[in-house]
Amino acid sequence: YLPGEFINNESAKTDVVNSDYNLKTPSKLSAGVAFFIQKHGFITADIEGINYSQAKYVSRIDGISFSEDNDDIKSLYQSVVNVRLGGEFRYDKFRFRGGYSYMPEPFKSEQNNVPSIVQSISGGAGYRTEKFSIDLAVIYWQGNNSYRPYMKNTVISPLVTYSQTNTNVLITLGFPF
Repeated sequence: YLPGEFINNESAKTDVVNSDYNLKTPSKLSAGVAFFIQKHGFITADIEGINYSQAKYVSRIDGISFSEDNDDIKSLYQSVVNVRLGGEFRYDKFRFRGGYSYMPEPFKSEQNNVPSIVQSISGGAGYRTEKFSIDLAVIYWQGNNSYRPYMKNTVISPLVTYSQTNTNVLITLGFPF
């Protein structure tokens, strides 16, 4: 194709392929601890380990093998340790909370030289009585990533890098029955 030339009415067709397969996801090992400060609140810590390289495809149909795909999974992914910390302070009928989470990328090497780490920080406050409760929470989430949107022949497309941020505000009302 020449520069400036547009591709119109392009189509392609493949054979219909039926496959019966299962995706076995990796096991997760989690541990947590909580420290209660009398009736004034608590502090929690959670840690979980996931070995993403243990994911694999399995087929029950003779002649269908996912060995190449499974080899790719083993060579691309690694084990990670996710960490979450949080706490709550109670004062009379008021509650104040805060938290943090850290989730590193599951790839053995940085994809496109951009580290992919997801972190979040949260905070909240609430008021509780026997007949009514209201709670406000704010969660700020941030992560970096990259991708290549297409491949044409053997030409690698431009690299798209982006930083995602998201802030959620949640309000919860409670009325016991």
